[in-house]
Amino acid sequence: MKSRDSPPRAAERLLVLFVKGPLQEEILGDLQEYYDDLSQEPRSKRKLFYWFHVLHFLRPFALKKLQTIHPNTTTMLRHSLLISLRNFKRYPASFLINTVGLSSALACVVLIYLWVDDELSVDKFHEHGDHLYHVMVNMDFPRGMQTTPNTSGLLGPLMEEELPEIDQVVRVAKYMEGAMLSHGEKIVKADGHFVTGDFFKVFSFKLIHGDKDNLWSNPDGLLISKSLANKLFPSERVALGQIVSYQNEKNYAVSGVFEDVPNHSSERFDFLLSYEQTASGENDELLDWGSQSTELYITLQPGTDIDAFNEKIKGFIGEQNERGAYRLPFATKYEDKYLQGTYENGEQVGGRIEYVRFFSLIAVFIMGIACINFMNLATARASRRFKEIGIKKVAGAKRSTLASQYLLEAVLVALVSLALALIIVLLVLPIFNQITGKQLHLRLSLEFASLLLGLAVGTGILSGSYPALYLSRFKPIAILKGRLNASTGELWTRRG
Repeated sequence: MKSRDSPPRAAERLLVLFVKGPLQEEILGDLQEYYDDLSQEPRSKRKLFYWFHVLHFLRPFALKKLQTIHPNTTTMLRHSLLISLRNFKRYPASFLINTVGLSSALACVVLIYLWVDDELSVDKFHEHGDHLYHVMVNMDFPRGMQTTPNTSGLLGPLMEEELPEIDQVVRVAKYMEGAMLSHGEKIVKADGHFVTGDFFKVFSFKLIHGDKDNLWSNPDGLLISKSLANKLFPSERVALGQIVSYQNEKNYAVSGVFEDVPNHSSERFDFLLSYEQTASGENDELLDWGSQSTELYITLQPGTDIDAFNEKIKGFIGEQNERGAYRLPFATKYEDKYLQGTYENGEQVGGRIEYVRFFSLIAVFIMGIACINFMNLATARASRRFKEIGIKKVAGAKRSTLASQYLLEAVLVALVSLALALIIVLLVLPIFNQITGKQLHLRLSLEFASLLLGLAVGTGILSGSYPALYLSRFKPIAILKGRLNASTGELWTRRG
C-alpha cells in the first residue's frame, strides 16, 4: 500500500497510458527516487516537480504507437450502408411509413422548440436584467386581493429619494394606442408611451439617432421607431428635427430615432413622449396619489436582497395615500413578468410558463409515440429478415455487428426524416406564425444544427435499439429451421 506522501497517482497513470511498456518501469523507478530525494521540500513543490518530469517524458521516442483504424472497419461500414440502402429499396412501404412518421414528429418538435425558445427569450435581452424590477401593488378589495402594475406617478420619485437600495427609476404611462401621427400629407397610426428620461439607460432598446443624455432637452421632443420614421419621412436619417403632429392637436419635433422594438420584447411601442412634460401640462392627473396610470420600473443596487427590500416597502404607499386604496407594494423581477405574470390573492401563481411546460411535454410525448411506432413496425416485420440474420450468423457475424447494422439503418431513417421535417417546417412556418402571433424564423446556426443532428441521431438510436437487440439475439439454427415463436414478453412489449 502506498504511503500518504506517495507521488501523484494521476501522473503515474498518465505515464503508463502513453509511454511504451519497456520504458515504463525504468522511468517510474527513476521518478520515484527523484521524488524521495526531495523529501525536505514542501509536498506541493514535490508533486509539481513530479508532474513536470512526467510531462517531460511524453515525447515521440517514448510514446506508444497509436492504433490505426483497421481497413476492414471502413469496408464493413461501407458494406452496412450498402445493405441499408438496399433494404430501403427492397421494402419501400416500411421505409415510407417510418420516414413519414418520424418526419411528422420531428417537424412538430422543431415547431414547438422554436415557439418555446421564443417564449423563454422574451425580455431577456436587457443589459440590466439581473437587477431590473417591476413595481406591483396588491389592492385589497372586499371581494379579495387584486394585483396591478398601475401606480401613482408620485410613487417613483418618492421611493428613489427614501430608499437607498434603488439605483434608477423609470415611469411609463401607456394609454396612447392607435394614436394618429402626421407629417405633411402622410398620416400613420401608432402606439406610444410617456416615459421619463432614464428610459434608454434602464432598458436596452437601441437608439440609432439622437443623444441619449439629452433626449428630452426639448420639452416638445418626440422619439420614433425606425419603421415609423421610414413611413413618415424619406428615410430615418432625415427625421431628426422634423415636425410631427400628434392627433392634429400638438406638434412635436423629432429628437431621436430608435431601432424597432425586438420581437422578443413584451413592451410594444412606436413612439415615445416625455412623461415629465406631459404630467406637468394637460395630464397633470398623473401626479396625483389617486391616479393609477403609471407603471414603475426600478433598478436595484447590486447585492440587494429582494425579499428584505419588499418587506421594507410594505405599506409605503399607504402611508402616503390618504384614501387608503393601495396595499402592500412589492417588486418583482422584470424578466419574469411575461412568463409568470398571473397572481391570485396577491401571490404569483404562474402564467404563460404553464404553456411552455405543457407544450414541452407534448413534444416529448410526440417523439415517444413516433419511436414506439418505429419499434413496433420493425419488430412486426422482423420475419422478413430472419434468413439474412441466420446466414450472417453462420458466416461468423457477431451479435454486436448485427445490432450495429440495424441501429445504422434506424439512424439513416431518422436523418432522412430530419431533412423532410425541415422542409415541412419551412412550408408551414408562415401559417404557424399566424396562429401563434409570432415572427419565428428557422435559422440553422451551429448550435441549432448540432441540436437537430443530436435529436435525429438520438431518435434513431432510441427507436432502433429494441429492434436491433430483438433481431440480433436469434440463434441461427432456429432461424434456418423456422422454429421461431414470439415469447409472451415480446408480445407484451409490442402491445405496451
